[in-house]
Amino acid sequence: MAFSTSNIKATAVQTFMEGLLTDNNDWAQICNLMNQDVASIRLAGIKASPNIPTWDGTSSITTDAPSEDLTTTLSYTAYAQQCRLSKFDIKDNPELVSLVSNKMARSVNSTMRNLAYSRLAGAFSTQLSDGADVCATAGRTDSAGDTRVNQVTSALSQSAFEDAIEALRKFKTANAQSNDVVDMGRIFLVVPPELEVLARQIVGSDFHGGSHVSATFNRTNTMQGRATVLVSNQLTDSNDYSLVSEPPISPLVFWTRSAPEYSAVIDQDNQYLKLTTIFAAVANWRPDPTGIMGGAVTGG
Repeated sequence: MAFSTSNIKATAVQTFMEGLLTDNNDWAQICNLMNQDVASIRLAGIKASPNIPTWDGTSSITTDAPSEDLTTTLSYTAYAQQCRLSKFDIKDNPELVSLVSNKMARSVNSTMRNLAYSRLAGAFSTQLSDGADVCATAGRTDSAGDTRVNQVTSALSQSAFEDAIEALRKFKTANAQSNDVVDMGRIFLVVPPELEVLARQIVGSDFHGGSHVSATFNRTNTMQGRATVLVSNQLTDSNDYSLVSEPPISPLVFWTRSAPEYSAVIDQDNQYLKLTTIFAAVANWRPDPTGIMGGAVTGG
């Protein structure tokens, strides 16, 4: 089909949108997606509503004053790219507009994917407003004074996975309440490519793959199907892994301040077709890390 000024713009935009929709958006499964049209967003970690006290039916009801002692402010970053195609490049290669539009769409998705997974990879080195890392073994306590531990340090294995699930179940809220998120929705085992085979064996095999507690050979794998495996080549540490709850429990937030826009404009001076995409986004953490258990393996 020959391109003309009447169809080239529509073809470019259509191909771009198809590329956005068909590319890999697995990162969205572990992020709370936001799209508020505001300058910034303030996320507050509310300490309130501990376990409900008893009431005799006549006395004044116990009051509780919520406090926003933990906060995170989301500030977005804008991204833009333009590709210019000459009139005769387009004539010489009739598929050029579609190919470039599709590639730009995939580049948008790749940028967003990198934002999300880079934030996840930083869970062991990014401090929240309470002064502790997102995934930590110390530095974060609940109202009862007990340490809130959401990091394991053993290399990924059947036993380490079982320990991580147990630790995730025991992770309490800031008010020292039990908050078993394991059965509140799907759990994702997020790994780099180097751990994919092992991760799929752990959650997919019929039989237990290691010794744990009083395990015996060919013991049934009771953790089969317990987690969904996500593999990301944006995770550059070949040993670290994470267990992440699905939204809305997940502490990961992805805010698209301005959704990807795509335009195809012909410059009347030189007849270049200018293909432009613009969007604004940020990935960050909620101020409270409930919903993630990180596996930080020292030394590999």
